[in-house]
Amino acid sequence: MLPPDEWRCAYDMAVELAVTDDATAAELFGAAAVAAANGGEFAAAVQLDRSAMLLHVRHDSAQTAASAQRARSILRHIPDQETWLREASELQNAMIAAGIVTEALPLAQAIVDYSERLPPSVSASEAHAQALCNLASALIRAGRHSAALTTLDVATRRVPPDAYESTGNIKFTVGLAHAELNHITEARSAYDEARTAFIAAGADPFDLAYVDRHDAAALARTGRYEDALPGFEKARDAFELLGAAEDVDRTMVGLVQVRYLLGRLILPADLDDYETTARRLPPSEAIAMGLNLANIAFRQQDEARFERLYSLFGQRARDMSMTVDAAKFDASYAVVLQGRGQFRDAVALNRSAAAGFKEAGLLREAANADHNYALILEEQARAATSTDPDLAAALRQEAADSALAAISTLDALRHSGEQCLKPVDRPAEAADLLGGVVPSR
Repeated sequence: MLPPDEWRCAYDMAVELAVTDDATAAELFGAAAVAAANGGEFAAAVQLDRSAMLLHVRHDSAQTAASAQRARSILRHIPDQETWLREASELQNAMIAAGIVTEALPLAQAIVDYSERLPPSVSASEAHAQALCNLASALIRAGRHSAALTTLDVATRRVPPDAYESTGNIKFTVGLAHAELNHITEARSAYDEARTAFIAAGADPFDLAYVDRHDAAALARTGRYEDALPGFEKARDAFELLGAAEDVDRTMVGLVQVRYLLGRLILPADLDDYETTARRLPPSEAIAMGLNLANIAFRQQDEARFERLYSLFGQRARDMSMTVDAAKFDASYAVVLQGRGQFRDAVALNRSAAAGFKEAGLLREAANADHNYALILEEQARAATSTDPDLAAALRQEAADSALAAISTLDALRHSGEQCLKPVDRPAEAADLLGGVVPSR
């Protein structure tokens, strides 16, 4: 154990090693955190453990959780209110970035409660509104979008009128919640409000690039890939100018997918580079890019790459309790198993994914899963026709029921103003759902 007065030396060594040996750097940050805490420098100890956590997440989930837990324990020793609030908020955001969402939620709620007890002032109102916004971010990551939107509504009412940066953060988070629910009109409207607020706050280029990237993602969700591409490219260029390498990598998550969906073949060498990028991203972005690359590999018939990406990033999503992301991997892999004739396993994964989507309120994804379920059942029915006509008839009836359920969900989304899907010809759509065409995901 380091003596308390030597933690700065360990910190300096960790900073130097972070680029070349992040596992060792994480251990040094952790040792420095313990030494700083033993010396009574509690804010520094929380910061050091936060750094250790964000490096451990790439290699060791147990050490990631341990660093987060130790930082939370040290927090209670910080006596100054302003310092506690700042360090607790930074720790909560880092825990969310590391995918420790379940553990981040109680901390987020504690920050909200703490900020609500501050003596009344404009700055206290802004701190409370920002704490509510951060809680909503954690709720979104936990798949609790309705609760997040309710929390953001409270934050909107609490934020002072001229607190433009906090207003921008709140509206941006509203956009995130709506986008994940495929409420694209509401999402883009919220992003516009966020952009206006950020400009009023001084037009921080990072804030504006984040809005551009997520607005492009919202456009991509509607199938407007040509319109989305310039937004992703604008955000990437801005992050490159700012020297934000990690945000450049994050932007590549959407950029790669849009380029592919515009029909641009991605060469194996480029896929290798993108896979390297995915591996160095923080967990949530890594999992999203891993899913994109897995689907691209599947469609380009690169089965070995698909299996590798599904195994690595799908398991990572499950390990980190990112249930919606895990369901997306399972839905994709079910289609692969269907193609191999492994119908029983395909059905199990498909139904599990559908249940996850429905629980999270992601109706479009649930409809796609029901769509694919109908196709699996239809293939099973064809295989059973000659040996068991009664079973084949029962399977076809269940396939028809599932297909109609998918159509009903899509119709309900359209009638509610949902804009997540391109306009389609209804008879053709019904024929696809019942006729064996594997849909894009």
